[in-house]
Amino acid sequence: MGFFDEVVPTPQGSAVPTQTVALAGNATLNVTADGIEIKNDAGNPVPVSGTVTADSNRGNVSSGSSTITTGGTSQTVFSPTLTRKYLLVQNVSDTDMNLGIGYTPTATTGILLNKNGGAIVFEGSYIPTQAINILCATTGKAFVAIQDS
Repeated sequence: MGFFDEVVPTPQGSAVPTQTVALAGNATLNVTADGIEIKNDAGNPVPVSGTVTADSNRGNVSSGSSTITTGGTSQTVFSPTLTRKYLLVQNVSDTDMNLGIGYTPTATTGILLNKNGGAIVFEGSYIPTQAINILCATTGKAFVAIQDS
């Protein structure tokens, strides 16, 4: 079907080509539908053409990746933010870590991030807005943390 992903039939039997476009930033798309006729309430044809402007505010990714500064002491990875849209924290060390979302984790109350790749991801309809804190028993152990806010 060339440029278009699919053709959607209308109740009147016309075929309307559609296209899904993923944008990595701001863009203006010029859309023209030749040969398609839409009628207004009075039955008069209305031309189909126009401009669609898509403003993408996604992709404001920040890193909180680091190492444990003091073993046995919780440290803040990210401060609270109401605009967080994505959160990933991964333990890339050889020692277990504990995560606290809105609280200071301990070895028994935190969310366990297993050594060698244990991770947690929040996306979609639930992303916590509270502070993100991490704890590890050993100084110098690495973790990866990214958020989109």
